[in-house]
Amino acid sequence: MKELFELHLGPVKEDISELKDGQAKLIEIISIQTRHDEAIINLKKDVDECTGCVKRIKENGNAKKWDVIKIGLAGLLGGLISKLYN
Repeated sequence: MKELFELHLGPVKEDISELKDGQAKLIEIISIQTRHDEAIINLKKDVDECTGCVKRIKENGNAKKWDVIKIGLAGLLGGLISKLYN
């Protein structure tokens, strides 16, 4: 009877061992996925920050272009007026 019990118990022990190994692998995968999720969140924050910087640069660039155009137009208008009165 004991031998019969041992015969049936052996495969169960192997299955339990395989389940424990699988559980350890799952825990490792979840840990890695958590680190990847944190890295993705940090990357998203960096991208958002860079996007904000690019927008500010564009806005400042457009404002400076407009200032240059205004100065150019003022100079042109001033030149035309001085040409008319001279």
